[in-house]
Amino acid sequence: ALPYIKGRSPSADHVAQAGPLLSSWCTDADPIPLGTLPAWQALDNTDPIFQSLPQDLSSLMIHPVLMHGDFAPWNLRVSANGTWNAFDWERGQFPGVPGWDWFHYVVQTSILVRKEAAPQTMQRLESLIGSNAFQAYTAATGIQSHPRPLLIAYLLHARSLRQTEGAHQIDDLLQLVASKP
Repeated sequence: ALPYIKGRSPSADHVAQAGPLLSSWCTDADPIPLGTLPAWQALDNTDPIFQSLPQDLSSLMIHPVLMHGDFAPWNLRVSANGTWNAFDWERGQFPGVPGWDWFHYVVQTSILVRKEAAPQTMQRLESLIGSNAFQAYTAATGIQSHPRPLLIAYLLHARSLRQTEGAHQIDDLLQLVASKP
């Protein structure tokens, strides 16, 4: 069906341009505790890495977002006028965990497209976290003080998906991110 969807897939380098679309999925609904989100509740809370996350993270009040769940270039099209459109919503959730779609885009393109190892992927994630677009998004969703713990949680989630391609790199990245202060 892809040939019939107008536009082109964005490149792996265009994560910052995803900002307007991802920000449009933020809601102005009343904040809710992160721990009430189905994706958060599905995490293995017995995992030692999960247990190393700040204890109060589950009670963090966030503005829920629409979460695509597989936000990657192969599920996106950019129209001739620059509008981003997402399709293939089989993992979509509302309410969803803020930031996870951003992390997914960076991790998946780094591992599956660029074939990069954990240190290079981590550099890309650090660039994302420091970007103006991501900073504005974190402020709008209430996660501005917690991007690294949410990245760790995303990686635990990604590992639980049991994708075969890139699984080893996700494990390596999880160990690298979890070992940083």
